[in-house]
Amino acid sequence: MLVDAIAAETFKLTKNWRTSFFAFVFLPVVGLIIALLSELWLEDAFNPNQGGPSLQDLIPFNLAQAIQSSLAPPTFPLTILFCLIGAAVIFAGEYRWETWRLMAPRNTRANSLLGKILVYAGAAAASLLLGAVLTVIAGLIGALADGQRAVGGFEDGALSLILGAFGLSWVHLLQAGAVAALAAVVTRSILAALMVPLGLGIAQSILQALTSNMPPAEMEWWRPFLMPSLGADILKMAMQPVPLPGMELPSALVWASAAALAVWVIGGFGGALALFLRQDLSKE
Repeated sequence: MLVDAIAAETFKLTKNWRTSFFAFVFLPVVGLIIALLSELWLEDAFNPNQGGPSLQDLIPFNLAQAIQSSLAPPTFPLTILFCLIGAAVIFAGEYRWETWRLMAPRNTRANSLLGKILVYAGAAAASLLLGAVLTVIAGLIGALADGQRAVGGFEDGALSLILGAFGLSWVHLLQAGAVAALAAVVTRSILAALMVPLGLGIAQSILQALTSNMPPAEMEWWRPFLMPSLGADILKMAMQPVPLPGMELPSALVWASAAALAVWVIGGFGGALALFLRQDLSKE
């Protein structure tokens, strides 16, 4: 049953605590430490206006904005990198340890791989939420230490923006995991399951940098399908209540960006499942 496969994969991931920690917990914890150092020490050390209120002290700490920013931080590529470590082990570990032949008689192949997909999706979401919670906690501590007033800021659709930021970041992690799953089934290698999505990500970043100065209105609809990270950026801009001047997005480009991410996620996981169902596992 699928429930048994999910339970088994969860058990294995929790017992493999090194992989679980470095893939899904390490970066949020390091982010908390860096944020606390920045809020409590570096900010004061490099503040030229010692003794008087700074502009940050006069502006209240907006909790809703802090949550939204923490769900799509500038270090998000690092979040993808660390989650890919977990994805490589989850999807290619059975080939490395030659345990597929022990698992295959106990459940169907479809349930076994779907269990891995759902466990990765849950771990990626948990890592994203943990990073957001720790980042906001660090911001609140810094605000209290500076005597900064805190406000909720959850009015005017802020909750929808938070949910949208979380969903978009999560789908981006799923897209990277889908490529890792497909690479793992094709190559039967943990290293390839890690390096293939990393290589694609680097290539896509280079292509996206070449089009960084292109106005959205001039972008062709097919570009997000070639560069899913570009599609994620377009959807982030589309979620903003007031578009920046000159950054108005054509509706066709927004829909194409959403479809591109869906194609990458469904195509990656679906392709991995289709190949796995026909794969010879006599040696694994």
